[in-house]
Amino acid sequence: METLLSPEFWSDQITAALKGWAILIAVILFLWAVFKIKLAKANKATRGLRGYAEAVESRLQLARELNAGEAKAIAEIRTEVGGLLELIKAKEGPSAVEPTIDKLNVSVRKLAMTNNTTDHILTAKELAIGDLEEEQKLRLVPRPR
Repeated sequence: METLLSPEFWSDQITAALKGWAILIAVILFLWAVFKIKLAKANKATRGLRGYAEAVESRLQLARELNAGEAKAIAEIRTEVGGLLELIKAKEGPSAVEPTIDKLNVSVRKLAMTNNTTDHILTAKELAIGDLEEEQKLRLVPRPR
């Protein structure tokens, strides 16, 4: 009981309590610094991913534009093939080149179907082709230069 009443005991207790606050403040400052460092790293990674996403988006837009150009070219070829078939039929009836033109017309139809599928893949938010995203776990990789 005498130790509880002695001023040295209370002086030691107050000193220990003040040291505890100093340690607590140091721990808080340390945790704050760690948080800031991790936040800076996360922001840096986010900026890198944004840049990569923008590059991928620009490549995707270029692919869409190229696909639209190919669709126009396919439509022009189909028109020309149709015109040639009509010319051949109007002139003399069946011709020796008519089977070749028919094969060409089939090839053009296949190209048009492939182009439509590519257009769907490039522009659709959800693919109607199947579970491509889940089955193959497709990922984009940077194009080698």
